[in-house]
Amino acid sequence: MAKFESSTFGEMSGRLGKVVAVKRNGKNFLREYTVPANPQTLKQQANRMKFTFVNRSLTPLRQVIKRGYLDTQAFPKVCSKVLKTAVEGEYPDFAIDFSKLQPADGTLPPVGTITAETRKSTSEVTVKWQIAPEGQLQGNADDKISLVFFDEATGSCFFHENIGSRSDQMVTVLLPEANKENPIHCWAYLSTNNGNMNSSSVYIGQLKW
Repeated sequence: MAKFESSTFGEMSGRLGKVVAVKRNGKNFLREYTVPANPQTLKQQANRMKFTFVNRSLTPLRQVIKRGYLDTQAFPKVCSKVLKTAVEGEYPDFAIDFSKLQPADGTLPPVGTITAETRKSTSEVTVKWQIAPEGQLQGNADDKISLVFFDEATGSCFFHENIGSRSDQMVTVLLPEANKENPIHCWAYLSTNNGNMNSSSVYIGQLKW
């Protein structure tokens, strides 16, 4: 509340409407009130925390995303999309819906139906996919498939690049034994044989042993 105390208006201090009273060298001055450039409102804190949360969560996937988009500047773009479409929960308890994350994107025809199976006795993961029926966009038989595995609990990323061809329709990979205790997100995408074009990534799901 503004306070007045002088022969005319008295000593002035505080904010009154759109002006703020300040005292310098024994004299009163009024200046226009401006909103602080860095307000610490609850909404601002939530937005900053959400941005930090997404950036920190996706950092282990940074190099994979660069490869998946064939773009060294892709990481901040992906983070921005995740902020808008894949963050769940309320401040301060945020979570990411990883099924909405795309670690790769491009115009190459992707794989068809794809599944992943784990073996309880080992850390092996077998991924199987279908080739698009004749008459649909099929790509080339020698297109290379890459698999991305992400352990959300530990932030560990396992990238198996160009480990098979589109025509193989199956590949088996080995993951670290220690990560069997945690659910692991899995994606697949294809690349041309010369590596100058990728498909969009397909989210396979969460692996559990």
